[in-house]
Amino acid sequence: MISEVDTLKFEGTGLIASNLLLTQTGNDLAIAFDGVDNTKVILKNFTLQDFNNLQQSTGASVDIGNILFNGQTQIQKSFEIANANEDLKQIFNKNTVAFLNDLDNNTQGFDASNDVINGQGGNDTLEGLGGDDLLRGGIGNDTLLGGEGNDYLAGGDGDDWLNGGIGQNTLFGGNGSDRFVVSNNSGTNTILDFTDTQDLIVFSDGLKLEYLTITQGTGANANDTLIGLANTGELLATLTGVQANILTSDDFTTI
Repeated sequence: MISEVDTLKFEGTGLIASNLLLTQTGNDLAIAFDGVDNTKVILKNFTLQDFNNLQQSTGASVDIGNILFNGQTQIQKSFEIANANEDLKQIFNKNTVAFLNDLDNNTQGFDASNDVINGQGGNDTLEGLGGDDLLRGGIGNDTLLGGEGNDYLAGGDGDDWLNGGIGQNTLFGGNGSDRFVVSNNSGTNTILDFTDTQDLIVFSDGLKLEYLTITQGTGANANDTLIGLANTGELLATLTGVQANILTSDDFTTI
C-alpha cells in the first residue's frame, strides 16, 4: 500500500504539464514552467525520481501523485519519469509528458500523438514521429528529430542538432553551437535564435546554396531573414531577428 503524499497545486496561465520544467541541482529539485516568469519551487533533498503522478488502480479517489496543474481538480497521469538507470527506447504513453534522465537516451514518441519529451541530462536522440511534438534536449549535445507534424524543438545547453521534419516547425537551439536542418518540400522552419559565426544552417535532400534566395523580410518579418527556393518561391526557413546582409557562405553547410 502506498501512503498518501503531499501535492503541489499550481494555478495560473501557462501552469500546465507541457510547460513543466524539472531541474536537478545537487540534492535539490527545481520546479518551473517554460514561458512563465516568477514561478519557481525548490524542493530540498528531493530527486526527480521521487515524483509520482498516478491514479489509484481501483479508480477510487486519488491519494498519490504530486502535482495538480492549472484547471485540474484531481491528479491525472499528466507526466511520467524514467528511472535514473533506465535507457528508455519509447516514452510510456501517447499524448503525455515524459522526463528522461542523465543517460545518453535514444527515445521515440508515438505516431499520431502530441508528445512532450524532456531529455534532461546526457547526449540524447529524441524523435517525435507523427503529431505536434515538443522536444527539449536539456543539458548535453542532443539530436532532436520532429518527424511529421508541427513540432517545437528546443536544444537547451550544448551543441545540438535540430531537424523539424515535415511540418511548420519552430526551432530554438539554446546555448552552444547548434545545427538547424533545412530541406525542401517539408514545410517552413522558424528558427528563433540563429547566431552568426556560432550556429549553422544545414541543407539536406540535395539542397545547395545556389538554389536558394536569402532575403530580408518585409512587414511583420522586416527584422527576419527569409530562405526560399529560387525556382518555386517556397519558403523554407525564417531566421527571426537576423539581418540577411550579415550572412555568408560560412553560415551554411550541406549533408
